[in-house]
Amino acid sequence: MTRIVLLLDNQFPATLICEDPRAPRDVMAAINSGSLRVGGADRITDRKPLWAMAHPSVNVVTVVLAAPPVQLGERHYKILFGLADGKTLKAVATAQGISLRSAEIYLYELKQRLRARSAEEVLARAADFGLLGG
Repeated sequence: MTRIVLLLDNQFPATLICEDPRAPRDVMAAINSGSLRVGGADRITDRKPLWAMAHPSVNVVTVVLAAPPVQLGERHYKILFGLADGKTLKAVATAQGISLRSAEIYLYELKQRLRARSAEEVLARAADFGLLGG
């Protein structure tokens, strides 16, 4: 169970928003891609960009009011996480139930968005941005 903690600013303390059964990296990817919205009923977070960071060792995702450094979709995160886990692109594609060609397109888009020339450089830049979740 992953705890989602919203960190607002010095005026407001950290607030436990909810718990989610997914892994911290999956929750982070959902929040950063916009498919999971936390604190939506709260006027403070309504319609503001949220940036999530995963902390897998303690099953926590922290969320701040800021745009992620790079806008990625959930599938981009899945490709990124698979490569970070040492899988080949073909193995990642198979695990995600997509064709190798689709995975190649997602990797190409990752290279474009992170301004990288290789998969290794994608991983290095993603780590620098804190996009690998831990």
